[in-house]
Amino acid sequence: MVIGEVKTCVMHPDSDHLHVCTVDVGEAEYLNIVCGAPNVKEGIKVIVAKDGAELPDGVKIKKGMIRGQESNGMICALYEIGIDKKFLSDEDKNGIHILSDDAKVGEDPIKYMELDDEVIDFELTANRGDLLSILGMAYEIGAIYDKKVKDIDLSHNETSEDINNSFKLNINTENCSLFLAKAVENVTIKESPNFIKNRLIASGIRPINNVVDISNYVMLECGQPLHFYDKDRLNGMIEVRQANQGEKLTTLDGIERILDKNDIVISNGKEPIGLAGVMGGLSTEVEETTKNIIIEAAIFDSVMVRKTSKKFLRSEASNRFEKGLASNRTYMAIERACKLLEEYANGTVVGGKCVYDKTDTDKKDRTIEIEYRAINDLLGTNISKEEILDVFRRLDFEVDYSDDKKAKIWVSRRRLDINIKEDLIEEVSRIYGVDNIEGKLPVVPMKRGSRNNTIREIRNKMVDLGLNETLTYILVNDKEVKRYTNDEFEELRLLDPMTEERNTLRYSMIPSLVKTYEYNKAHYNKDVCIFEIGKGFWKKGEEYGEDLKLCGLMTGKYYQGICNNSQIDFYVIKGIVEEVLDFLGYSGRYSFVYPKNMIEEFHPGQTAEISVNNDIVGVVRKVASILCKRFCFCI
Repeated sequence: MVIGEVKTCVMHPDSDHLHVCTVDVGEAEYLNIVCGAPNVKEGIKVIVAKDGAELPDGVKIKKGMIRGQESNGMICALYEIGIDKKFLSDEDKNGIHILSDDAKVGEDPIKYMELDDEVIDFELTANRGDLLSILGMAYEIGAIYDKKVKDIDLSHNETSEDINNSFKLNINTENCSLFLAKAVENVTIKESPNFIKNRLIASGIRPINNVVDISNYVMLECGQPLHFYDKDRLNGMIEVRQANQGEKLTTLDGIERILDKNDIVISNGKEPIGLAGVMGGLSTEVEETTKNIIIEAAIFDSVMVRKTSKKFLRSEASNRFEKGLASNRTYMAIERACKLLEEYANGTVVGGKCVYDKTDTDKKDRTIEIEYRAINDLLGTNISKEEILDVFRRLDFEVDYSDDKKAKIWVSRRRLDINIKEDLIEEVSRIYGVDNIEGKLPVVPMKRGSRNNTIREIRNKMVDLGLNETLTYILVNDKEVKRYTNDEFEELRLLDPMTEERNTLRYSMIPSLVKTYEYNKAHYNKDVCIFEIGKGFWKKGEEYGEDLKLCGLMTGKYYQGICNNSQIDFYVIKGIVEEVLDFLGYSGRYSFVYPKNMIEEFHPGQTAEISVNNDIVGVVRKVASILCKRFCFCI
């Protein structure tokens, strides 16, 4: 692609909208190009894609005939060379782009328009709000490459007049901790310089005019959102307050918003003119006729801004307010805006500034003491004291290293994510380089483990007796926890259960096994012989406890070998229990006794308690049911 100049432009003989142009592209002969743009004309400088050029989206330019006329290239619109239409003016959307008269024929148009740079897209973690600015990113890159960050030019002239004599702030909410206002008069509204427009476009922001663009430019540069108001529509004051319930505000996008008391608004004393931290109001927007402006730089409560932005719309400004702002950047941003308005909008900066500031503690650097040994212990490294101190120097943190064992760090307020010593250790690992940390196996004290063979042997015995092991949830419904027992205890409910069906720790495992049986029955499996070894939980008075239990449930037919099945009854399951007790060494020391207290869920005639050495250790019972016989035991 080259810069060309249209030497002649005539209508195509066989078309009512095409033009046949001769274009000088700095070569010996002019190119003949057919162009359909409505704004093409003789004498303009244009972008020309010659034969062989490859444009975005795979478009390749070739010589050809268009309705009988030779065409040796294409005169391009900006969207045809890769710029999204949402960033373009109406003229550029509907026609070719016309370059300024100082464009030199035959040179590279991309370089001339200052579009020959690179765009790097970063994915940031949620805690690094400081990197939502070029200045913050400069500190990060400076630390990595050990380079000093250049200061931003804030110099500008001011009149002898004091804004406080003609303009007032009235802050009536605790959700605004800092509000600054400055006035700039006699601004000239015009198109922004190319470098501002191009940098905004590269950051995904549509250029509007020089004044509005400067507010967005400073936000990207310093990380502090700004808003410019037409001063002549403010009635000499700005008020910050909570919105009234049902109050209405038409924002800059032309949409009427219905507010509530949780929204922070900017008011001119009579009506809302902006949604704090999100978007300004339409009534005070900067227009072509605007001459005098008020600059707002403020810090609003991040939680309130987030709630409002989620309700209405997320904006570049709200994204930064939500993550937190450092007050020193607020003061910097408003001075930077004055500098750019003076330089690129011919504005006159009024002296002084209106200040509401409740961020005294925020201006102080955070102090953290950390031992060098703690850094290496956590990272598993042997980084020297000198290398650790060098990391803090590169991060531009002030350090007191007079103590050989520890350092005192003053963390700059721009780093709101660093609050404790572990945050500093993370910074050391990042800047020192994770790849430079040598991997090694952890060294921890070890001791010989132990294994309860008794439970394993009981499990094997139950399997040998023909029962299948099952594992059930220890959580049950609170209505089931006291079923199948008369024991006195308090149920243990979860404070925040995932579902009400499982909101309580079980006491007995019988409800869990009964549910397992019901599941099998629903799937046409009526012969169920299952057991579980698990825990039951209880509270009695102020005492909490848990018991390890063996519980079984049998119904249907009991498999005892090939062609040898018997119907399960009370005596079958009683025999199972006897086998287990004999296996555990209690032979001759146990008996089955009739219970003193009956439980309504069990059959009164087929129930017994297990007594070992005259202590009741379990039960054998038939679950009362008209439809089927279910026998269970619990030890």
